[in-house]
Amino acid sequence: MGKVEGNERVGGLVGSNLGRILMSYAIVSVSGTDIYIGGLVGVNHWLIEDAYARGNVEGRDYVGKLVGLQNQVHTGTPYGIKNTYATGNVTGGGSGGLVWYSPAKVDTNN
Repeated sequence: MGKVEGNERVGGLVGSNLGRILMSYAIVSVSGTDIYIGGLVGVNHWLIEDAYARGNVEGRDYVGKLVGLQNQVHTGTPYGIKNTYATGNVTGGGSGGLVWYSPAKVDTNN
């Protein structure tokens, strides 16, 4: 398993995403010294679909196994995250299971 380290907006696949992520995965441990840390994406502004992350995730705040922060989605769909899963431990001051924070809907019927 690989390892990704950084400061802010750290993800196993990408730190900050402005496009669609489809059929992607990251098998890596991720750690950041600051905020917005995710196993797949640190900060996501679009749609993630059919994706997964495996590995431990650690950061100061806004830490999620899949995504640290999911911003509002502008895709014509109410969902920002669909058909995804993540495994591993997540640690941080403010940490969540799949996603730490999301104003968009997260499809949990995978």
